[in-house]
Amino acid sequence: SVVSNTVAVNPDYRVGYAQIWNFSIERPIAPNTVLNLTYTGTKGSSLDLLLGLSRTPIPGQPGTGAVQNALGFSYDTSGASSIYHGLQVRILRRFNRGLMLNGTYTYSKSIDNASSIGGGQQLIAQDSGDPSAERGLSSFDMRHQLRIGYMYELPFGERKRWANGGWTGSIFGNWRFSGSFTAHSGTPFTARVFSGSCSVVGGMFSERANQVGDPNLPASERTTALWFNTAAFALPSGCIGDASRNSITGPGQFVWNAGLSKTIPLGRDGLRRVDFRINTTNLLNHVNYTGLSTVVNSATFGSVTGAGSMRSFSFTTRVNF
Repeated sequence: SVVSNTVAVNPDYRVGYAQIWNFSIERPIAPNTVLNLTYTGTKGSSLDLLLGLSRTPIPGQPGTGAVQNALGFSYDTSGASSIYHGLQVRILRRFNRGLMLNGTYTYSKSIDNASSIGGGQQLIAQDSGDPSAERGLSSFDMRHQLRIGYMYELPFGERKRWANGGWTGSIFGNWRFSGSFTAHSGTPFTARVFSGSCSVVGGMFSERANQVGDPNLPASERTTALWFNTAAFALPSGCIGDASRNSITGPGQFVWNAGLSKTIPLGRDGLRRVDFRINTTNLLNHVNYTGLSTVVNSATFGSVTGAGSMRSFSFTTRVNF
């Protein structure tokens, strides 16, 4: 009997593994403030690699040609690899005089040819006969990342410097500001081609374009209608394009989330209290673009396709007794 199947696994499949190394230096730079420098390296080996079949013959590539009943076929094998290098700078100020601060900046780069690892969907290699051609920036690569968390307790109220009694202490005391800043450069995108005659079975948009120039525009020239240089790509003459994976830098992100809270003690013993809090996400209502149209033969090629959440508020009151 014949068993039809659209998924196959290499009988010699090897489980992937990672080697991680790091080096760290830490020293105080001010009272209650510590500076930490950390380098981290990660090398992945024998990672998953998904291969497919082509609907049309590709010269020099065995196993390609007319494929019957193989829609969605994928061949899972090992042999892909990745490399990551990152330098992290962290400043930590412990809670002192009403202020706590924790800031981290990371400069990093990740490269792999494991197309199915680290992204939102599994991607089939464009050329199953040359998996090394998949090597490029990782789908999750972010060159710059900045994260800052803070909390500031106003110097008013009981056991504080000012307004530590009476009506001024009741009104101005026990207020706290807190929040976080997050900013990072964009993740990369790949210029693809949608071709019904050449596409790899099971690998939607696996076929890449030809690259003839630098796709990244200066920040001052980017618009929502043209985020990158579309003239840098062209349709391939055959079934395989020479553009590398993830050669287009996507939109970066910036978000400031903030909160304001106050505690109101009830009774002389202070065991009962009311907690009041206002939280806001994306305080500055900054527009964060979330996607790009990167299909070369699409009418929207080069344009922004989505945006993240805009500003929102929430109010919370809790009674503790």
